[in-house]
Amino acid sequence: MRSLAPELAAAALAALVYAATFHGSFLSYDDPNFITGVEAVRSPSLRGAVRLFLPWEPVWGSYHPLHILSYVLDSCLFGMEERGAHRFHLQNIFYYSICAALVVRVARRFGVSEWGALAAGLIFAVHPSHAESAAWLTGRKDVLSGALVLGALLCATRPERTGSDLASAFGLFVLALMAKTTAVVLAPFLVLEALLFGKLDRREALLVAPFVALAGFWLALELEAQHSVQAVKTLRGGTIWGQLRLVEWGLPWYPVRFLWPHPLTPRPDLPVTDGFSLGDAQALAILAVALAVFLVSASRRKRAALAIGWFFLALLPVANFVPMASPVQDRYLFLPSIAACCVVGDVLARVFLDRGGLRAAIGALLLGGVVGIAAGETVRYARIWRSDVDLWEETLKVDPRSAIAHWGLAAALTDKGDQARAAREAELSVENGGGTEVQRLQGMIAEKRGLRAEAFSAYRRSWSANDASLLAGVACVRLSLEDGDIEGAAVFAAQLKERKPDTPEALLAEARVAHARGQLGDAEIAFKAALALRGGERTLAWLELAAVERALSRYDEAEDALANAEREGAKTHDLHQERASLALARGQDVEALKQATAALKLEPEDRHAKKTLALALAALGRLDEAAEVLSALLEARGEADVAWDLARVEARAGRDDRASTALARAVALDRGLRAKAREDPLLSRLALGDK
Repeated sequence: MRSLAPELAAAALAALVYAATFHGSFLSYDDPNFITGVEAVRSPSLRGAVRLFLPWEPVWGSYHPLHILSYVLDSCLFGMEERGAHRFHLQNIFYYSICAALVVRVARRFGVSEWGALAAGLIFAVHPSHAESAAWLTGRKDVLSGALVLGALLCATRPERTGSDLASAFGLFVLALMAKTTAVVLAPFLVLEALLFGKLDRREALLVAPFVALAGFWLALELEAQHSVQAVKTLRGGTIWGQLRLVEWGLPWYPVRFLWPHPLTPRPDLPVTDGFSLGDAQALAILAVALAVFLVSASRRKRAALAIGWFFLALLPVANFVPMASPVQDRYLFLPSIAACCVVGDVLARVFLDRGGLRAAIGALLLGGVVGIAAGETVRYARIWRSDVDLWEETLKVDPRSAIAHWGLAAALTDKGDQARAAREAELSVENGGGTEVQRLQGMIAEKRGLRAEAFSAYRRSWSANDASLLAGVACVRLSLEDGDIEGAAVFAAQLKERKPDTPEALLAEARVAHARGQLGDAEIAFKAALALRGGERTLAWLELAAVERALSRYDEAEDALANAEREGAKTHDLHQERASLALARGQDVEALKQATAALKLEPEDRHAKKTLALALAALGRLDEAAEVLSALLEARGEADVAWDLARVEARAGRDDRASTALARAVALDRGLRAKAREDPLLSRLALGDK
């Protein structure tokens, strides 16, 4: 039995190189779209797992059910807390190590010698262009699909292939497609193999036909899914010729990038007007050389030709024949690089490693040097995928004018509380062409800095743009309501409904306006309609529905809404706060005090939690403590409802002078409270005067 040492060596090296990523976290770069923001992952269930396989419900424009299901497994095992994110990386490292081991076997299948196959596996394990796929959690689709498609290739190309081999290959092919659509490369590869070895007869055509048919079907399925998030763009320059030039520039970029993967950046902002730094002549020359090598190999060394064919066939799904949002990406090299590593390993073996003596020693030193340098660069680059700040700061070192990198860094700094620096990065993003999402981020930053007018202006600019940001419109509704401008909020809500009807965002805006107007039945209907749709601010919507149900005295329904909010990943503070309000409404004063206290431990300055705490204290007869909390809150915020609650607490304590003062302030802030006071049994006896 042949030794497994080469496969184990490649797998061990792959795991070692990416060991540092074990300490990584969830990133804002696509992880919310595929992991943290996916309901099936946040709240694992059999029903949610089954829904992933429905083609008409793709996750963020991608029909990759097995890819998402792998995160569901992680969520079941480790939970979704940030401190457990590093455990998600274990699967990435595991699948990548399997890929490195399988590359050794595939190299042998391409006719590479034992030493050459080992070299191919080691080079694959450390190649820097794989860092995104292995170190980035969302990149798992590459390593998972890669492992499956390599297994399918080995089954389908077995020398004494049987029917069970083809059945196994087809099953693995289906699973690989469910992880990532680029696995379609296997179908044309099998056709190419049959052509090169002169075995494409009727029987072979019938055997390969299911692979080709499935690949075509899956491409159509993925294209439709990509359209749903506008990941498929219009033709470059509006013409087929313009798009073909993009293909001409893109294809040769990858072999050059394989040989010289520097500098590394997650979003290469390439000047497509000059052919990614290649002119038309240079690009065509590279393609011509590749074609010539393929043709020569096809006549002399068919397995070498097969490897070269794999490289370019694997690029076809990402070659821009269909216009893509990103014309090129390093991670698109993952499958093509398998063949490239095999070719490099074969050359090293034929020139050095298999020659013995001094040549073999020189080859070993050369291989060691290449692997060592590549491993060092890969370790360095993989480390930046551990946090958003590291990721975008490194990107800006490579490309200081990247609008998306400035935007990403601004968002990361906002989450860390560095609002001043975040504001500067957002400005730089706008200066470098950032669009409406950057303006919305500017609104979020200004809001966190307490600059409400500036925040509202930024949200409104984003909403008024041609490609109107739904979330910016929702923010305009929310800020208007917080400022007491219900009619202004209603205007924005109407615009949302007109521009984006039947969206969760439009329905949520409608629900919030109805809630503010006291139209609780309408608010309940709109909240439930919004939650019936996928997307939108679901955690917040469940919390707001709970508040509506509480106001309608439907306490069991409110509990159910809170349970759903918790399953959707609502903030612990928000859950404590709403549970405190619900307990208070139910007369469970001790529980209300407990929940409000827990909320304040998490956010000590939260106004709603302080008010709920005071009301719970008052309900328990601890009137002095309640008055103290409300007085401090009134001085800090100066809001009518706080003054009203303080007046009632002071009246209950028999301190009519203080109650009158608080009530006068409440009426001064909200004239409508005068009539309400006359009907209140505690406050009606207090003199308010005629004004």
